[in-house]
Amino acid sequence: MNKNRLIYLDCLRTLATLLVVLHHIPLLIDVAPSSHGDSFFLFFEHFGWIGVDIFFVISGFLIGDLLFREYARDNKIDVKTFILKRAFKIWPPLLAFLGASILYRHFVFKEGPEALVTLFLPYFLHIQNYTAQFSGTPFPHLWSIAVEEHFYLLLPMAIIVVRLRGRPLSVLWIILIWVIAGVFVLRCATIFIRPAVTFWGNYTQTHWRIDALAAGVLLAYYINFRQGAIAKLVAVFGYQYWPLMALIAFCPAIFIDRENVWLYTLGLSLNSVGAALLVLWAYLKSQHNEKRPPLVALIAYLGTVSYSTYLWHLPYPAIMAKKMMALWLVTGPFVAIFQSMIYICITFLLGIVMFYTVEQPALRFRNRFIVKSKN
Repeated sequence: MNKNRLIYLDCLRTLATLLVVLHHIPLLIDVAPSSHGDSFFLFFEHFGWIGVDIFFVISGFLIGDLLFREYARDNKIDVKTFILKRAFKIWPPLLAFLGASILYRHFVFKEGPEALVTLFLPYFLHIQNYTAQFSGTPFPHLWSIAVEEHFYLLLPMAIIVVRLRGRPLSVLWIILIWVIAGVFVLRCATIFIRPAVTFWGNYTQTHWRIDALAAGVLLAYYINFRQGAIAKLVAVFGYQYWPLMALIAFCPAIFIDRENVWLYTLGLSLNSVGAALLVLWAYLKSQHNEKRPPLVALIAYLGTVSYSTYLWHLPYPAIMAKKMMALWLVTGPFVAIFQSMIYICITFLLGIVMFYTVEQPALRFRNRFIVKSKN
């Protein structure tokens, strides 16, 4: 593993991936409350979606850190190179997944060109988080990719506006604060104007969710330009107990019903706070040159392939797990548990395979021809 990586941040990616995978198990496998452990998966189905909030804050933090370090080094940010680098990170694995899915639905479900275009065009345009609701899409997890893509376009635009107005990049933190506050106000206003609004009907939309990414960038700003403030925070509160504080912030998502108005107003904002605490804890802990057990290295490794794992965890690992159970003629009260464990293993193995066959070659090509040519 690259020693320059933030190993505990990779561990946090693994946690986020596992939460999302556990959240989707009841959607894929016949799980019902029983005395044989099925209620374990139903428990995570209730709140495992917060893994996406953790992903958002991590993504915003890493992107912000790259941009701010470039600005500190060169006194400028190459927006064109930033967009190209993000495209080579996001698009090749996504295109591989969509291409395989098109072939699968054509040959298995016999869907023709018109049906395929109707289904897949929003994913190529990155508007699926507005057009594809959970009940009508076979890929309910891809909405988050659209939110990130929208953010990766809006952030460079904000940087360009700041530069054109002749303002220092330091004013960006003010913009980020306004975005975070504005999204919260917008969620509250939506509930006030449309009291019948549902959680899943708005949860995926960019203008409801972009505050988590902005929180990650804001955290990166403080790490790079306001280190004194971070040092004071650590001196006063330490950071060993921040994961516990994050858990407290996640409590509304864990214990409150998803259709409760408090959850998709203040609750979503608290998710960003909790995720930011975890990211800052992981960043600070990664700075220590302490001896780490092999298990930490393994968990961190799974975090390095988290994007490919996230893309492919629906629906194909569940299909393969179901066929394996049928082939092995597994029956009995623990069948759902066995099938779920097989599904989790296949998910991570498939993520590893797709990382080395698609994602990593694309990143190598990017680093060789785009980053090197820039340098």
